[in-house]
Amino acid sequence: QNLGHFVMQNTCLRGWQLSHSLQRLYFSVCLLKRRFFDSISNKDSPLPPTVQQASGANDPKSQHPNVDITDLIRESNEKYGDIRFEDVESMRRQNRLYVIQTLEVTTKQNVLRVISQDVKICPSDLDDLYELFKKEHFLSCYWSMNSPALKHHDPSLPYLDQYRIDCQQFRLLHHLLSPWARCANKDSLALWTFRLLDENLDGLINFKEFASVLNTMYYGSFTHKLKLLFKLHIPPAFTEVESLSPSKGAQLSKEELIHFSLLNVSSPGDSEDEGTWKRSPDKGKGKLDIQAYLKQWQDELLKKEENIKDLPRMSQSQFIQFSKTLYNLFHGDPEEELLYRAIATVTSLLLKMEEVGRKLHSPMGPAKSTAPSTAHTENGNEPQETRPAQQTDQAGPQSPSRAEGEWSFAFEQILASLLNEPALVKFFEKPVDVRAMLENAKAAQLKVRARV
Repeated sequence: QNLGHFVMQNTCLRGWQLSHSLQRLYFSVCLLKRRFFDSISNKDSPLPPTVQQASGANDPKSQHPNVDITDLIRESNEKYGDIRFEDVESMRRQNRLYVIQTLEVTTKQNVLRVISQDVKICPSDLDDLYELFKKEHFLSCYWSMNSPALKHHDPSLPYLDQYRIDCQQFRLLHHLLSPWARCANKDSLALWTFRLLDENLDGLINFKEFASVLNTMYYGSFTHKLKLLFKLHIPPAFTEVESLSPSKGAQLSKEELIHFSLLNVSSPGDSEDEGTWKRSPDKGKGKLDIQAYLKQWQDELLKKEENIKDLPRMSQSQFIQFSKTLYNLFHGDPEEELLYRAIATVTSLLLKMEEVGRKLHSPMGPAKSTAPSTAHTENGNEPQETRPAQQTDQAGPQSPSRAEGEWSFAFEQILASLLNEPALVKFFEKPVDVRAMLENAKAAQLKVRARV
């Protein structure tokens, strides 16, 4: 932390020195222009010389000799009389494009420089990922005047928040770039991922948040990937999508996606963090507070050290949906049957552990709940060749939680159980061909958007 504070202070000092140097250069240029204009006079003016000439006009040390404005007009007409108004406007347009392109390049370089320190994605892939993200932002602004990104656009925001996307645009990119997008409930996964990233609840995410979750999917360890899946199935990310729109099945319309992305699901610690994010210096058009930026930067450093013990327990309905997601992820894999048997074994083991724990905490007798035994029958005694759709359908009626006898699991329990199955560990640690995925996304971005 001390090193971080030193780097931040040194960076701020360099930025202040650069700003101070630019100010001195600007004042020097203004001074030269003032001296030049002070040396211009008009001999035909009815005003007295003391009024039309400034004090610097007769200064013997002045670098600019006294010039009559008539001579300046005649000389400019002789040298530049062939330049038309259209030529001047054309040069202005060329300079405008050059300035805009320079600003775009500067924005891109600053964003990539900041994000490259926190992700394992190589610079060339990160560059392509940024272009895909920016293209999706501009496509949404072009095709829809009511785009949330267009409504909330603020040029005064930092580089990272210049381009942002909503849940619908995130779903398109998620389906193109996520290695988990081939499962049946890919729309739900995209929705929950967006809700997890949208911590300030404004319905938009920036490129840093987008790149961070893809970095976990591409290069994260088994623990990090499992932790991400776990957090997708607990509040505030998780919401009962299927129970709210059963007629749509696994696919969500654009209106439903936006509706679910803006639902506020309470979770432990929300009341403490809500005010902090709403007061974030990145959001709003007020005066920027350097101390607020330093405080937010320190909070982000502390957030990176999140302990898995701080994660809340997964409830019964959330665990059933978590199991469904795992079955859907394994569908189509070459080792599909082996993975099904492994997850059935893990589920059976977890339910047995929970049942034993409940008996130990209830010395008067076992808890009166049939959920563990029922779920054990569904997952443990089901024939292994059963398709995941059949298993998820059977687990569906169990999702409503009970007022009494609710069972839950901690992340450490799920992690320890899955680590006992080498097939599951191998599945999540398989390398991802990021370059091929990016090339396919660039070729199919417009086609996928047209279909949706």
